Amino acid sequence: MQNLVEIHHLENPPEGIDQTSMNFLVRRYRLKFAGYVYDPRLRYKMELGISNRDPGNKANNDYNNEASNIVLDAVIKYKFNPHWDLWFGQSKLPGNRERVVSSADLQLPDRSLVNSYYNIDRDKGVWLHGEYTLGNQVIRPKASISTGEGRNITSANLGGLDYTGRVEWMPLGKFEGKKEDYIQSMVTRQSKPKLAIGVTYD
Repeated sequence: MQNLVEIHHLENPPEGIDQTSMNFLVRRYRLKFAGYVYDPRLRYKMELGISNRDPGNKANNDYNNEASNIVLDAVIKYKFNPHWDLWFGQSKLPGNRERVVSSADLQLPDRSLVNSYYNIDRDKGVWLHGEYTLGNQVIRPKASISTGEGRNITSANLGGLDYTGRVEWMPLGKFEGKKEDYIQSMVTRQSKPKLAIGVTYD
C-alpha cells in the first residue's frame, strides 16, 4: 500500500479559485500472489490493483467498453530449460527499465514524465525471457507477441499483433540482492560497481 498527499499552491489564482488545495490519496493498493503448481518450473503470478487510481475506466483506450482494470498481472511461467522462461497471460511487456520496475520498488511515488512517453505497459500474449552468462557478463534477451490492445480488453479488438524485443547487457556481472537491478530504492547496496545497458524495440 502506498499513500500520497498532494498539495497544490497557485501563485496568482483566478478569481474564485482557492490559492491552496490538498488531497489525500491511496496511490496504490495491490494484492500479489505468486508460487508454483506441481513443479517449481511451472510458476504463476497474479497482481490485483484495488485502489481507485488502479481500476479506473477507459485507462487504456476509448473502445474497451469501460472494462475494469483490476487485474494487472495474470501470467503462467514455464522454465523449460536453464536459460529460458516461457510466459503466457497478461503482464508487463519487456519495455523500458523504469516501467518494468515494480511500483513497490520505486524511489518516488510516481514514475518520471519520460516514462509516460515511452511506456508500453501491460498486454496479453506470450513472452520469452532468457539469461546467459559469458564469463562475468550477463546477457538477457526478451521477446513478446501480444494483442497490442492493452490489459483487460474483452471486446472490440482492432486486430493485428504487437511485437516487442529487448536485450539487456550487464558487462560487470549480475547485480546483488533479491531483485537485483529491478529496484530503484536503495535497499541493497552493491559491493562492486555495476552497469546495466538495455535496448527495446516495439
